[in-house]
Amino acid sequence: MKERRISRFSIILSVAACGMIFLSGCATSEHISDDGMISESIVETENVTAETIDAPALETGNIILEKEESETVIEPENSFIFEGICKVNDTYEETDNQAPLETVAYALSKEKYERMVLLSHSVEENDGKMTDTVSYKIELSNPSGMVPQTILCSAVFEKEGDSWNLSSNVWKDWTVKNLRLRGSDGHLKSVSPDNRKNWFGTDLSETDGEVYIHINKNLNVFCSLKGDEMSVFETNIGTNFSGTLYYVSDTKKTETDFSCTEGYSNDDGILSLKLVTESGENYIIFDENYEYLSQTGLEAVITDNTDILSDKVLLENLDKFDITSESLFYGEWRKETGARNGNVSPELSWEKVEGAKEYLIFMIDLDDHDGFYILHWYGETEENHVDKGAFERNKGYIGPYPPSSREYSVYVFALNDDIGDLNLVLDSQGREPQKYVDMIEEESPGSIISYGVISGTYEYAEVW
Repeated sequence: MKERRISRFSIILSVAACGMIFLSGCATSEHISDDGMISESIVETENVTAETIDAPALETGNIILEKEESETVIEPENSFIFEGICKVNDTYEETDNQAPLETVAYALSKEKYERMVLLSHSVEENDGKMTDTVSYKIELSNPSGMVPQTILCSAVFEKEGDSWNLSSNVWKDWTVKNLRLRGSDGHLKSVSPDNRKNWFGTDLSETDGEVYIHINKNLNVFCSLKGDEMSVFETNIGTNFSGTLYYVSDTKKTETDFSCTEGYSNDDGILSLKLVTESGENYIIFDENYEYLSQTGLEAVITDNTDILSDKVLLENLDKFDITSESLFYGEWRKETGARNGNVSPELSWEKVEGAKEYLIFMIDLDDHDGFYILHWYGETEENHVDKGAFERNKGYIGPYPPSSREYSVYVFALNDDIGDLNLVLDSQGREPQKYVDMIEEESPGSIISYGVISGTYEYAEVW
């Protein structure tokens, strides 16, 4: 690292008071046992400099630092992956009289699920009948990349003789996150002529025509609406937002405003919303046929202003590289990466990018906070690897501390030039990923070669 680089990336922290403590951090590694289970265990201890955070800060979005010093020990995860099927939380205590783990895992899992986590179970005996009620969580597949969904479920297994059988399976809570949908733009790659007519009220039968959408920032949170039948994994969705639909072909352009108050979702991970215009109504499906566009990309399409694209670098047009991280375990950032659980910045690795002189790192809370996002990590490196704990609170990293589970994405941009300080503010200044591209381009036009992104959820939990 060049000495001159250190001062350029000074970070402005949003704090009320500060006091330093020393945390004893326990690194973890994964071990595979003879039965195919992956577990974690402590392998080393290291000292990490960090600050503690006042508990009320969890609800505000800005960290408040305490002055009191205390010793913190970061404990390892005790969960494991069962035969590559599901994660088993440390609260899922196995006993001799419960439904066998193998039976539960295979009965509840489906290949289409992104991830499944067994949370807990409760064994009861009534009138000589044994039942085991299993609580588990499903993270659904996300074909569009825009609307991740999580289902909290409850399954009951009954013992008949020496066998345990699934007797009922219901969902208790269904969470659909809007993420980047608020104020976003998209391309509907597959819309039939009849559906176009329903929306736009005219014959739009050209085969070369395309439909685009702009969703206003008034997008409300999606609410699952429980029906009478809870055993089937599907739900109606309630919401309230508006936007504009555009039709563009070689011979015709038209647009119409829409509103939306309802939709539908199932456990395939696909969200369908009913868009209502003055001419009619039709459902938009967020699957692999929905393509995210930047605001500039949509503007260029609907105005035929190709100069916009020639002068603008868009995130969706950049080459991508893969990022791996030992700090991710089954789609979740490890607890010590959180601001209140050690504030240990994640480990990252990627292939070297030809021509890259430096890499910029951003960790962004992608769960929308009233129209903006929260920046948790901002730094640079000249290597294609970042060690765990390489960045501290006063050197570019304030880890997650959400009041509920949220998604955090790390973007790494490969640059062919050293750029100046972007003057970003951690823990309060929020931007969508395209805005960081714009800032880099403004500072050093043409410097972005490619980028990578890696995402995971984080749910705050005290580990000391």
